Amino acid sequence: MKCKGCKLDAECMVKPEEMALVREDGKIVDKWAIRTTEMIARELEKLKAI
Repeated sequence: MKCKGCKLDAECMVKPEEMALVREDGKIVDKWAIRTTEMIARELEKLKAI
């Protein structure tokens, strides 16, 4: 199953073990880690708003 650009939904269809490191513009990118970091940042912003 490939990432379908779901805007970091919690119901992501891609399992961590299916997310391989990829090379983009000569850099190695971990898209699963980026997604997780974005989700954490979003939750922290929600907490700040309370």
